[in-house]
Amino acid sequence: MPRIADALERESRTVDLEQGDFERLLGRRERTQRNRRIRAGGVGVAVALVMGIILARSLPSDRIPADPPVEPRPAPAASGTLTYILDGDVFVADPDGSNAVKIADGISLDDCASATGFSMWGEGAMWSPDGRYLAYRRTPCPYTEEDWGDVVIADAAGNVLATFPADGWDIGWSPDSTRVAVWDTLFETVGVYGVDGARQAQIAMPSGWQPAGDHDPAWLRDGTLAVDAVELPLDGGPAGSLDQARAAEGRQDYLITIGQRAVSPDGSRAAFVDGRSLVFGRSDGTGSVTLLTAERGTFLAVIGFSPEGDRILFSKDGDRQGGGRTRELWSVGVDGSDARLVVAGTENGEWFVPSEEPGDIPAEPSVEPQPAAYPSGTLAYVLDGDVYVADPDGANAVRIADGRPEEDCAGSGEYWAEGSMWSPDGLYLAFRYSDCSDPDHAGRDVVISDAEGNVLASFPAQGWNIAWSPDSTRVAVWNVWPETIGVYGLDGTRQAELAMPPDWTNSGDDDPVWTTDGTSLNVGDLEVPLEGGTPSQAALPDRTYSPDGSQVAYVDDGALVVAAADGSGLQELVEDWPWANGTTSWSPTGDHFAFTAGGHGSTGSLHELRVLDAASGSVTLLTEAQRGTFLSVIGFSPQGDRILYSKEGDLWSIGVDGSNARFLVAGTTEGEWSPS
Repeated sequence: MPRIADALERESRTVDLEQGDFERLLGRRERTQRNRRIRAGGVGVAVALVMGIILARSLPSDRIPADPPVEPRPAPAASGTLTYILDGDVFVADPDGSNAVKIADGISLDDCASATGFSMWGEGAMWSPDGRYLAYRRTPCPYTEEDWGDVVIADAAGNVLATFPADGWDIGWSPDSTRVAVWDTLFETVGVYGVDGARQAQIAMPSGWQPAGDHDPAWLRDGTLAVDAVELPLDGGPAGSLDQARAAEGRQDYLITIGQRAVSPDGSRAAFVDGRSLVFGRSDGTGSVTLLTAERGTFLAVIGFSPEGDRILFSKDGDRQGGGRTRELWSVGVDGSDARLVVAGTENGEWFVPSEEPGDIPAEPSVEPQPAAYPSGTLAYVLDGDVYVADPDGANAVRIADGRPEEDCAGSGEYWAEGSMWSPDGLYLAFRYSDCSDPDHAGRDVVISDAEGNVLASFPAQGWNIAWSPDSTRVAVWNVWPETIGVYGLDGTRQAELAMPPDWTNSGDDDPVWTTDGTSLNVGDLEVPLEGGTPSQAALPDRTYSPDGSQVAYVDDGALVVAAADGSGLQELVEDWPWANGTTSWSPTGDHFAFTAGGHGSTGSLHELRVLDAASGSVTLLTEAQRGTFLSVIGFSPQGDRILYSKEGDLWSIGVDGSNARFLVAGTTEGEWSPS
């Protein structure tokens, strides 16, 4: 099975990356390794499924006739039967890998350059939903880049029912197991074939459509055929966009295809990969526990659950002593016990899990209760690559995410944060993750967890701050800085992708910020509507509203000012304010406004902490650091009586009247109190 790395690499193909930007996504390490083997006579693979949005018309296709019966239909394989591909051969075996039988004899990748014949390979699901058939790829040896090879449909005994040429990677089985969909011509025409190999339809992609990555045609549970979010009607009618529910289904299926997520047969539980860890929990992302963590340099991909739902099949791809990679199939109990090596030498395999009968798909499992909010004022902070929660004064700290320090992680801790970590309702935390074990991974993945460290989701993103929506249900980050913004739910599903205008120029390291009503995002001087409308000039760029929205702070002609929300009653706080390094915060009730000062020019050193009394307009100097060092405001306590700030690399707090300054945590500037 492919891994997250494969899919992220393919997603990077949706934009033109400058040299060096590539590492910010993840790197084409897996594709590069595979292509290197292709040039040696091997086979290229990739990962694909449904994502993106487009609406257009497709060219007509022939109506699909009823499937001619294939006589006799093979019996379904035994529940849990394992199929896998090893050294160019196809095998079926017992669920634990024993009693393996070779059903297709091929040529290994290493020998494909000098031998004549076929090398077998597969991506995505090989078993048909009813377990009667297998679909996989074969590529002729010696390999030529012009020849994608064939699709092979066989039964579990290896009897070949059909072969036909096709482009692409995944082979999409229809829910009723009667046909498959593949690229006839990559990114141009989709072919629909019966299990006898007869082409039932050829559907042209809409004119003007551009692929969102190396995605293949895929079927949804209701039998809809789609590529990205383009619905391809089988009756030759016009193409359309998937509705919201089916688009969401496609996104979840995509996570399954790339080895990031698997769902139990009854739909109530899920397994997913978080960095080097295999995590198990409820299908809504709550109640997650880590089952195992791989050694450094090893990548995991989750493949699927056993038919009984008590075990999980996953793959390992790790460094081999002396060079090269070690690829293996493993299984583990859902309680984390009894991890077993299933097959060595491959990561391409799958258990047959009987599907529900068409029309008998169970309802989505009920959403479990949200996690309880931690006590108001709980301190979350990042230190030496770990994430902690503690009492407001830093006491009784508990580590909830175990990472590596910057000296072991290319100069940056494995977990880190900028901006707000706590969701506004205090139920969730959002922070960043970089995989130190992979030198090609310079990404900035977003991790969403509860305050106990149970991970709900992780997904790749660029930028720095993670912006929580006012209702705590979504986050906004850069998908591609500074071109596209992604809006994601708590489960990691991307709900929207918003493009910045092509002529827009970022003024610095600006991240998206939600408007108070949650309908738009501000980026620098633009307001970007969530519904996908045209971005417009923000009335007050880089604005920071008080919690009740009645007051606003912003930079006006280089000066830090506050005013009423309508712009009246303007008061200048600092002239020639170093906006590039300045930090500010409103108290929960809006009666105080804290800000840093003391420097001059856009990059001056801010070593003073000041607070504005909104009622009187008076400004008080609370504390200052040594000149030449930076002091940053983080936020107010839920009661509004204290201010959290960083000074000279440590976390401190102080009363709003300047009294009782307290040292909290040494060695970090990344921390935040939870809201009330």
